[in-house]
Amino acid sequence: MEATLHGIELMIDVFMRLDKANPDGVNKEELIRECEAQKLDAEQVTKWLEPFGMKTIRMDEFCNQFGFNLNEMILEEVERASARSGEAPKLSEDIELISTTMSLTKQVEITEKFKTLVNESGGDEANAGLIPKKMKQYLDETFEHGWQVVMVEGKYWMHFSHEPFTSLQFRYNDYICLVWRTPEN
Repeated sequence: MEATLHGIELMIDVFMRLDKANPDGVNKEELIRECEAQKLDAEQVTKWLEPFGMKTIRMDEFCNQFGFNLNEMILEEVERASARSGEAPKLSEDIELISTTMSLTKQVEITEKFKTLVNESGGDEANAGLIPKKMKQYLDETFEHGWQVVMVEGKYWMHFSHEPFTSLQFRYNDYICLVWRTPEN
């Protein structure tokens, strides 16, 4: 399953694809055309890109305008390009992906850590109760602070906000794991 992107995440993804092909920056008009081809709301895209005038947009300017960490976005761009070329690692067959906006590389890292923690718990309910705490600690240490972790058995309904490309929901064995990162400020 590929990441399902909407709104600003889809616009950022389009920008990253164009940026990868144009290291000197992305032509604003080309970005708008590509966003329209992806069925993004033209009025919203114009509003997002208004601060850039009619110039070529460099990755550092793009990140600065939207408050994104430049190094994280460069890594995200590399990971997404790797997935598009088929070079990214694959999810284990015992992972059922429910929903995500993350790069495949991060999906694999996070699901493998969760599997390890579940298997280490040995099926003991008290130990299983520690898994969300350990997952949060791992995520905060590995991918910056601000992660939320929920582990459930059975059905759930969610509606939440998160930083771009930091949402993952998946099933492993009897557990469903939901992780996302929120801004710390």
